Amino acid sequence: MRFVLNFTVVVTLLTLFIPPVSALEVRSTSAQFSPLIERIVQAKIVPAFKQLPDKDQRLLAPVEISVVENLRAAGMALAVDDTPPLIIINDRFLKGLSVYIEAYLLSQSMNRPELVEEYFSDYFWRHHPSFVGPLPKSPADWLSASPEQREQIQAEHERLLESVIVDVLLHEMGHHAEHAFYGYLASQYVREDNERLADDWAAKVKAEHFKPDDTLGRLISIGYIFEQDRWAALKRDDYYPRMLSGVAGYLPILCEDATEASKQHFCNQLYDNISNYFSKKVVDTYAQRRDRGDTFASFPMGQIHLAKNNFVDACNYFNESLIYGQVARAAIYVGWCYQNGYLEPSPPDAQVLAMARVSYGFSDKKNIAGMLDSSGSQQ
Repeated sequence: MRFVLNFTVVVTLLTLFIPPVSALEVRSTSAQFSPLIERIVQAKIVPAFKQLPDKDQRLLAPVEISVVENLRAAGMALAVDDTPPLIIINDRFLKGLSVYIEAYLLSQSMNRPELVEEYFSDYFWRHHPSFVGPLPKSPADWLSASPEQREQIQAEHERLLESVIVDVLLHEMGHHAEHAFYGYLASQYVREDNERLADDWAAKVKAEHFKPDDTLGRLISIGYIFEQDRWAALKRDDYYPRMLSGVAGYLPILCEDATEASKQHFCNQLYDNISNYFSKKVVDTYAQRRDRGDTFASFPMGQIHLAKNNFVDACNYFNESLIYGQVARAAIYVGWCYQNGYLEPSPPDAQVLAMARVSYGFSDKKNIAGMLDSSGSQQ
């Protein structure tokens, strides 16, 4: 009996001192950002993981991380309570974050803050499943950035992207560490409570095991979601579900202790954007930009008036954005405007412009036809 007790004590002691598995597994996939995720996990996440309490290590050791190409375009990252437990990251979301950082840095370098919207207005259009045509160029190529601007942006871009990815990974790990999961039909309270648990865990780990830096972290993700929501709201498109309301509430917490100038500037700009472009001030804001010589601003003005069935005003704004702003997709609307008599006199190439809406790119024919049916106007 004494032997059995001693044996049990020894086994128990050995069990207590067995070190937990000290690595997270990254599945190798064909996704563009899979190698980058694997490098960041090995260089930044695993060293922090080894410093976590044993309980967290045991919970997180089985987690597998995978970057996938077939997650719905609006999806970002998911923590899945499965066997094995998973973290799934949308490759397209990472691509969006990457180009957002580049566009943002370029806009700061050129002192043109509205440039980010101009770029993403084209970006989301070209990535829409209904689009047929060439995919968007990088922001630097699209804007013909100088070699000096490219070089200046490159190093900062890499640093910011790594910071954003670390934040995404830590947040999803927080869901597993706190067992903070919820289903598709969960109430808003349950969602917010579980997201807060994951956020709090991630913030604690970052504060204890990562060096303080001046990067923008999760703010970049919110900025990107803002651009996606702005595009979808102006276009009245349901492919990209509205997500800004679910993340904007974190801004006060993320911005209240901002000491770095870059972070303060980003916070102020994002607050102003949400206040101006998701309120009744939106028309005045675009009108002021147009008056200052921002030729792109005429395009969203056209979208706003089209939504109100103010077809003549909408067509004039679209025509203005096509001629002066060189917004290529405005031809879709301008062709329709000439075809329906909202712009006169009709130019020789009116028929070609009208065909643009059905023969190239993401056509708005169905949406426009629906608006005309409901308004009683001619087609």
